[in-house]
Amino acid sequence: MIGLNTASVRFGDRTIFENLSFSVPKGECMAILGPNGRGKTTALRAMLGFQRIDTGQRRAPDIVGYVPQTATSQASYRVIDVVVMGRAAGLGLFGQPKAEDFAVVRQALERVGAARFEAERFDHLAVLDTRADQQTKPGAVQHEHGDDEDHQPDHEHP
Repeated sequence: MIGLNTASVRFGDRTIFENLSFSVPKGECMAILGPNGRGKTTALRAMLGFQRIDTGQRRAPDIVGYVPQTATSQASYRVIDVVVMGRAAGLGLFGQPKAEDFAVVRQALERVGAARFEAERFDHLAVLDTRADQQTKPGAVQHEHGDDEDHQPDHEHP
């Protein structure tokens, strides 16, 4: 289960959200919808632990897979390589993925209808959210929308 319980976030005198409660059981999906600048990204960041909450509680597993809205990299990874990175938590400090890890990932790609993208460059795809599903503990979050107006730079809040 992941979510917030009576949570509030403020940036200075501005209240972003107050008394927000929601929970998403393991295996379920939830969308956060609303106009730009209304706190959707801040709620997501608070739920993930990236944003301090002023009141309330955050509920989340120890490991949460997170696929950000945008990602940049100098490396050109294939889709299968990015998805197998989601299994890193179970590999140990210097562990390398084994054939079994790639088999599990191929099954996941097949299950979500993305097997045909296995050899494609990840940075050339619009959305592929199976990476988070490969974490060793439950909890996958994908962040996708056009503008990120309610995001405040880290130096503006503790």
